Amino acid sequence: DLYSWQVDDGTGFSQDCSSFTGDGCTDPNACNYNPNAINDDGSCILSNCVTNITQNTFHATIQLAVDNSTSGDTIIMDSGTYTENVLINSSSVVLASKYLTTADSTYIDATIIDANNSGSAIEINNASLDISLTGFIMKNGYVSTNNTNGSGLYINHANSVNLDRISVISSVAQLGGGICWQSSNGGNLIIKSSFIDNNNASDGGGVFVSDLDRFELYNSIISNNVATVDGGGINTRSDTFIIVNSTIVSNEAGPGRYGAGIWLGGSNFHHHVLINSIFFGNYRFGDTYQSNVHLSQGSVYAHN
Repeated sequence: DLYSWQVDDGTGFSQDCSSFTGDGCTDPNACNYNPNAINDDGSCILSNCVTNITQNTFHATIQLAVDNSTSGDTIIMDSGTYTENVLINSSSVVLASKYLTTADSTYIDATIIDANNSGSAIEINNASLDISLTGFIMKNGYVSTNNTNGSGLYINHANSVNLDRISVISSVAQLGGGICWQSSNGGNLIIKSSFIDNNNASDGGGVFVSDLDRFELYNSIISNNVATVDGGGINTRSDTFIIVNSTIVSNEAGPGRYGAGIWLGGSNFHHHVLINSIFFGNYRFGDTYQSNVHLSQGSVYAHN
């Protein structure tokens, strides 16, 4: 065996070199540095490293990490800006910044997926998937030839999606400038401690969700979003919508339209619960009076 040998280390004693392997990354500054490699194979990742901490594998892009994952894996992004349009369609994964493993909140604003005005930052498209996104920013989503909705985050199909400490900003779409889930098979969306700001769409400037089983929003801010039709901040047509300890502020609906803050629709059997939340400064374009909450169908319960 080429690597099963010993050398004199200069002290008169021999050193076992059988642990050394052939090719790999030999740069100690790389995230995938292999101290046992002898020959550098050009695989070193020196920036924007994405680590599958479940499999202990390293990738230069988020998409490569997602494509090589299996359900149950956790993928951690190093700080930096990733100019990508990520498609998650095969495995139930956790995608997060280093905030998840360190609890250091500075990683949240330092980890960015930039869609570069050419589609969604992230698209999820598999009805069986359970996806968790934690501690990063998605921005600059824009309508594309493949997708006109949810240009920050577009959920085409999923079983459940959980967002924690996520910012979705500066994105444009037809439905849900920031986030869109127009479901045909139900599903559950939970958003916690997140920031949806400065997004634009025809309906649901910040968020548009339709026909979900359950949509829950906790400790979040929905602000400065614009819809040219209904629901400047949120347009929801889900079976059950619960909002707790959140702020819906400075959003805008179209002239003569409804729900600059939130538009609540669906069927007469849909239920909406608003708990200890602030709705303020949401206007229809051109109006001087506020249009914070509009109930189109169903029932709404408000509690302090």
